Amino acid sequence: MHATKPSLFSRLSAPPPAAPFTPPEGWSLIDTAVHPSGETTIVLGNGEVVRLLRLNRLGKVLRQTEFSQDTGHTDLTDQVDPADAAQPAPRRFRDAVRLRAIGEAVTMVLRTGRNGVLVYRLSYCVVHGYKQLWRTLVNMGRRSGDTGAPQ
Repeated sequence: MHATKPSLFSRLSAPPPAAPFTPPEGWSLIDTAVHPSGETTIVLGNGEVVRLLRLNRLGKVLRQTEFSQDTGHTDLTDQVDPADAAQPAPRRFRDAVRLRAIGEAVTMVLRTGRNGVLVYRLSYCVVHGYKQLWRTLVNMGRRSGDTGAPQ
């Protein structure tokens, strides 16, 4: 038997639909996360900066936070590759961020320009916006072609 409408369980567990949003010129919409309140967190990228926006149910921007780490992983470790220090930081990939809503908070996984992977846990407050609860390095990046073998 085929159901013609969603079950009560799926209607209760499904997040509310996100409001439409068009990113500003020069920015790409990378990912979204809809919260139980109906507000939405979106992440934008322009190749240099990752920007989190919090939107209300109507799509109006409530708060924004920017992430613009040049090296990404060197502030979490004491290891700085001399080749990385001599070269300019590469541009970030525009598809290198993923969001997950956890209630009204959000978890953000970010691949840095050096291909390191960082995970952020951010709480959200109506008055103060996003607050970083913690951040951890999951994988230190390597340059393209680097096998990791000692030389």
